[in-house]
Amino acid sequence: MKVLSLYCGAGGLDQGLKEVGIKTTLAIDLDKNACETMKLNHDCEVINGKVSDYESTFEDFDIIIGGPPCQTFSYNNPNRKNDFTEVNTFIRIVEKVKPKFYLMENVMALFKLLTWNKKYKIDCSHYGNPQNRKRVFWTDIPMPRQDIELKSVNDIIPTDFKYIFKAGNTHQNRKVRTKIVNGQCDTVTASDKMYWTNHQIISEKYGFNFDVPKQELTISEYAQLQGFPKDYKFSGSLSAQRKQIGNAVPIQVSKKWFNSIPLVTVRGKGN
Repeated sequence: MKVLSLYCGAGGLDQGLKEVGIKTTLAIDLDKNACETMKLNHDCEVINGKVSDYESTFEDFDIIIGGPPCQTFSYNNPNRKNDFTEVNTFIRIVEKVKPKFYLMENVMALFKLLTWNKKYKIDCSHYGNPQNRKRVFWTDIPMPRQDIELKSVNDIIPTDFKYIFKAGNTHQNRKVRTKIVNGQCDTVTASDKMYWTNHQIISEKYGFNFDVPKQELTISEYAQLQGFPKDYKFSGSLSAQRKQIGNAVPIQVSKKWFNSIPLVTVRGKGN
């Protein structure tokens, strides 16, 4: 099976494929650090550049995956412009190459804006990931089944701390900003730092008490919340690594999608 990974980032989709026995053939991303991360963890050709600069060269791939940059659509971006340039590039490549399977991931804001082919809203906590993280997938892969039991933060990262919280989002309409580690945490993002604590953190609206004992998650812990293996390596500064991790598709989620590819296709000749 030949796999083309567009806007590959740190390889969240690629790792999900890898864990079901499918190897990425070619990956491309504009972020130099993300490309170095891919080289550290995946035995594939990696191109550091704009996808549109290479789209005329792409042909004969069985699977095309990718997550075009989402910041232009994100509700958390006050300067969002709904720029479809990269999304349209992904679509053009899929329609030109005509792979057996394709999968594109993006933020919820794009759900109503893009009507291209089949699309599915996914709550990642229903697919083995311990986050309240909602995303949209455009794909011709059969929809995976939801988990009956949800995974907690403590299931993924055993800890003696009682709570986990995200510092960058004030959650004005939620009194308590912390989440118990025996439940799901807020969405891991590219910019917001996350902390462990044994004290409840109250939002500004109800009497902010941020100045309590707390411990920032390590890069490995950030990555594990996204489903990356403990030994997964990331390139770049700490902020660059957090960006790659926050932008990734959780591995548990991507793995469930790719497990839904018919086995005769995955294990057949040429794989």
